[in-house]
Formats: sequence, C-alpha cells, structure tokens
Amino acid sequence: MPLSEIEFVADRRLLLIDDNEAIHADYRKALGIAASGTLEAADALIDLEAELFGRTQTPAARPNFTVESALQGDHAVSLASAALAEGRPFSVAFVDMRMPPGPDGLQTIERLWEISPDLQCVICTAYSDYSWDDLSGRLGARDNLLILRKPFDKTEVLQIAAALSQKWLLAKSAALRMEELEAIVADRTEKLRAAALLDQRRMEDLESIVAERTDRLQAALRLDHQRMGQLESIVADRTAELRRAAMTDKLTGLPNRALFNDRLGHAVEHATDETNRRFALLYLDFDRFKVINDSLGHQAGDDLLIAISERLSSVLRATDCVASGGRTAARLGGDEFVVLLTDLPEFDVAEQVARRLLDALAPPYEICGHRIHCTASIGVTTSALGYASAEEVVRDADTAMYRAKALGRSRIVLFDPPMHQQALERLLLENELRRAIDNDEISARFQPIVKTVDGTVAGFEGLARWQHPQRGLVMPSDFIPVAEETGLILELGVSMMRYCFRAASDWRRKLGDACPYVSVNLSPKQLMDANLLGRLDAVVAETGVRPADVRLEVTETYLIADTEGAARTLSEIRDRGFGLFIDDFGTGYSSLSSLHRFPFTGLKIDKSFLDNAQSVRNHGAVLSTITTLSRNLGIPVIAEGVENANQLALLETVGCDYVQGFYFARPMSRENADQVALHGLPSPLAAADR
Repeated sequence: MPLSEIEFVADRRLLLIDDNEAIHADYRKALGIAASGTLEAADALIDLEAELFGRTQTPAARPNFTVESALQGDHAVSLASAALAEGRPFSVAFVDMRMPPGPDGLQTIERLWEISPDLQCVICTAYSDYSWDDLSGRLGARDNLLILRKPFDKTEVLQIAAALSQKWLLAKSAALRMEELEAIVADRTEKLRAAALLDQRRMEDLESIVAERTDRLQAALRLDHQRMGQLESIVADRTAELRRAAMTDKLTGLPNRALFNDRLGHAVEHATDETNRRFALLYLDFDRFKVINDSLGHQAGDDLLIAISERLSSVLRATDCVASGGRTAARLGGDEFVVLLTDLPEFDVAEQVARRLLDALAPPYEICGHRIHCTASIGVTTSALGYASAEEVVRDADTAMYRAKALGRSRIVLFDPPMHQQALERLLLENELRRAIDNDEISARFQPIVKTVDGTVAGFEGLARWQHPQRGLVMPSDFIPVAEETGLILELGVSMMRYCFRAASDWRRKLGDACPYVSVNLSPKQLMDANLLGRLDAVVAETGVRPADVRLEVTETYLIADTEGAARTLSEIRDRGFGLFIDDFGTGYSSLSSLHRFPFTGLKIDKSFLDNAQSVRNHGAVLSTITTLSRNLGIPVIAEGVENANQLALLETVGCDYVQGFYFARPMSRENADQVALHGLPSPLAAADR
C-alpha cells in the first residue's frame, strides 16, 4: 500500500545507538530532523514514495519521526524498556557494532529483542567483528534485521527508516485488527448463543451471518498481509540497489574505496592463512592531472578520469594470460586509482601488468577538443612483505607511487621497507617547512645577471634558501617539491616576493634609473592561483617597488598545460608593468614559433644546452638559432649555468645578451648584493678563483 494511502500514527519512534555523537548528527540530518527535534522531511518523504511506488500523490498525512539517542548498548536497553513501559515502544533501531567499553551491537540487539521481539534493527557499521553466519547463528533467521555499511547514503537511511517503521506499524495494525476481530467474533458468538436460548429458530441465520462476516474480515486481513509482503519485496530490492550504488564510483563505474577495502582485506586475510595466496597492489597517480583539471575545467577533468578508467579496464580484461587470478581496478578519489591482483602465480606478474598499464596510459587523450598527455606513476607492493592489515598495504603502495613521481614520473617503483622511513622523513620535512615559513627561516639569495658585452650587472635572480636550525642550509631541490605538493608554495612565494621586491625598491631609491632589476620565479601552482594578481598588488603596495624593476620567471610546463589561460594570465601581469621571462627554455614542448603568443620580455636558456654545447654539435647550433630568432622577435636571451670561460666565449660568439652562473658569482646575501649593485662585480676570473 502506498504511504500516502495509509493513515499514520502521530509518531514513528527511532532509536539511534552509536558511540560517536557525530554519527547521531548525520542520522538526524538524513532523517530531516533539526537540532530542535522538529521534522523537516516532508519533501524527502514524497520523493521516497515516488521511488518506492513509481508515482507521487499528495499525502493525507506524513510520518513524524521521533528520535532518541544512546551512546552505549546499556543505555539503549534502558530507553527501550522505559518506552515499552510508557506504551510508546520504538519501531526501528539503528545499531553500531563496535561501542567500547560496553556491550557490542550484537549483544545489544539480543537484549533489545528480549524486551521487544518485533523491533526492526539495522546494523550500521564500517567494520564488524562478526560475519553474517555469526549473526544468523546468534540471532536466528529474522525478517527484522538489516545491515547498512558506513559511510551511509542519506537517502538510504531515510528510505530504510520510513519503510521499516511502516512495516512495524502495519504489523502492529494487523495484530490489533486480529485482536479486534477475535473480540468481535467472541462478542457476537455470545450474543448469538443468548439469542439461541430465546429463539432457536434464529440460530442458523445468525450463524450464517457470523460466518459471512468472518470470511470478509479474514479476506481483508489476508489482503493486508499481501500488501505487507509487497512492501517488504520493494524494500529488499531497493536496499540491494543502494548497496550496489554504495560500492561503485559514480563517475567511472569502477569499484569505490569501500568495495576495494573489503576485497583488499580478504586478500590480506587469505595471504596470512595460506602462503601460496599471493597478491599485489598497484597504486596509480596521474601526472599533471591537477594542472589539466584546473586549466581546462572540471568537466574536462571528469572526461579524462572516465577515459583513464576505460583504459584500465581494457588492460585488465586482456591480461588473462599474464594474471589469471582476480583483478580489481578501483578509484579511491581524485586521480588516484588502484589495481588489486590476487592469486598470482608469481610476484613478477605484478610488474608485467604495471608495464602494460603504463603503455596503455601513455598515448594522448582527446578531451574537449584538446590533445592531452597525462602519464601515470605507479607504486607496487606485494604480499611477500607479510602484511597484517589492508592499511599497511595501501600505505606502502602509496609511498612507492610518490617515489615514482619524485624519480621523474611515468615510471614504476616497487616498494622496499626503507621507503617507509623516507616517507616519514618527508612528512617531518613538510612539518618543519610549515614552521620555517612561519618563523621566517627561508630567505632570498641573489645571483647576478651580467651583460655579455661589458660584464656590468643588469639584474639579480632571487633564489630561496632555507637556513634550518639543525640541518643547516637546505637547498631548494629538497624543499620546493614538498612546498609544491602541499600547497605551501603559495605562502612561500609571497615571502620570496617580499624579500626580492623590497631589495629592488631599495636599489631604485639608492641608484635611480641605474638600479638593477630583480627576477623572481613563479611556479605553475602560483600561476594557477585565482588570487595571484591580488597577491602581487598587495606586495607591490607593501614594498613600494616599481613593477618595471621586477621580472617574473615562468617555466614552459605552465604554458603547455593551458595555452589560452596562460596567455590571459601573463597579459594581465604584463599590463601591471612587470617584465616576464620564460625560464628553462628548451626543456618542455613549446617552440620559438609560439613565443609571439605570450608577452615575454626575456628568454632564459636551460643550462643543459650549455653543458652539452661543446660535446653535442647540435646543441651549439640550437643555441645559435635560439639567439638569432629571439633577437628578431625583440626578446633578449639570458644563458644560465655559465661555469667557465669556454662557455662564455661560445655565448659571446652566438650573440647571447646576458649570462648568469658560478663563473661570475654564486648566489649571495642581500648585503653582498647591495655592494655588487653599487660597485659592480670583480672580473669573472677573480670571481672564479674565489
């Protein structure tokens, strides 16, 4: 019978039993009950009825959930006993399995059923110490017991609460009607017997009337039972659908974290009990996904994740000859995927599957009209390490994945125990980096940028250096990747701007138009920060620097991720008067022909070209081509990493405008940079001798 056709009683009383108060709040939100205890689920109930019965009607009356909470099983039993004594028993109880230090969920249900055998119970937990066989053995085959996995879906909680409380009400109504029928029959029989004593002739007619009326009432009762069976069937079907949905990632259709954790837990358990039950876990993270998602939009990111999941599934379907056991690909969230391989014949199979995945994921994707390269880094661990829990397996595979990213990405790394200690050290470095930014331990060092023609100082590049109180000097290569990964680069970038902008402002005040400029590196994450321009404006106002005395350096990686977005951002920066350098040119995928699309005022050649120019003939030709075409575009060229006179001579030959490197000076303190700005550098040979 549809809910809208049933006359509801005033209250549907629910009992929430969980040792976590936050879970109680989640239940109340799911049931539409505000903190004041009032009902806010009218609209949700109408939707529920539509889902259950396929149509929506204006309900004659709506259920009013009354909820009481217990943090422990003993308290729940006390509440149930008191409610029964008051004639206001509970219809449904949501019970957690683990509620230390008191009785667990199974013991609590047993005691509740001793008090109220028809109470509808829903076991709602993420972990259980009992299997379904254990529950059935202890509680028996009952039709008033359901299991709901955490984290639960709000709609699922509301549907189950409405359906089970309605089932309880129907059962109570049926019992009450049976009592009424029995009382009616008994009363009518007595009257008939009394009448029979007065008039025997009317007995047969009276008995016929009673029999007919009894048949009608019994037929009505059978109809109620039939409708209750239909309702139970609908609830069971919808519960099964919700369970399947709760175990599936909605975007990709792959198993989600909950189902993956369950399967991994079984794999660990079986590997512990049987030494020949080998398994392996592959942890995949997709390089540059966040850049793509932030630059092209979330729809493009979702389309890319769907395409990735399809390639994963395709590879795993084709690996029967390699990995004949179980294969589960799951999405944990974001761009993190895992592949669980079970019943492996040999552990080497895991690496073979990982290589097939790398090969399948390497080709570019066509997403929203863009050709996108998004390779994967894969961390692998196996049951050979004797894991005791699923959490340890995921932790080590994740650690190996981060090692793969650190080693250059698009590669596979097999976990070994020392990596765990290194991961702990990385976490320690992250915490220390947060403290260092707060304590102003990271400051700027300045390396001169010299005019090739006369050796005068044109500017300085500001470079971050961390003077750690225990470790000593920590180089950027050790902490900048951590800052990028954790988002601390935004705060660190503002700190570096303050140091460098303040220096340029002071040099302008002392030297006027003869002052050198300062260049500051901007990471891709900073450039994709929606508040970048606001941060720049704030530091300019704070330091009083002229934007024309500042050059902001941008890497090629940022340009290729989103060409249109990069052009807009760089144009806005240039409009404020800042100079713009493209840094490490030649290490990415951009070309000289694309430089006209961006408002660059300088081009910095990566030092790798200079290092190999004399040993690799083509590199010298590339240097010459870059300087010639850049000059034609009106963009000066700066060569980084000049370390000897031969390199300087080559750069002079190809017409490079500016040079920078240890041959002239190492990065120096602000005080020394002030002296160089005022008096210039000593000769390169003297600087090299120091």
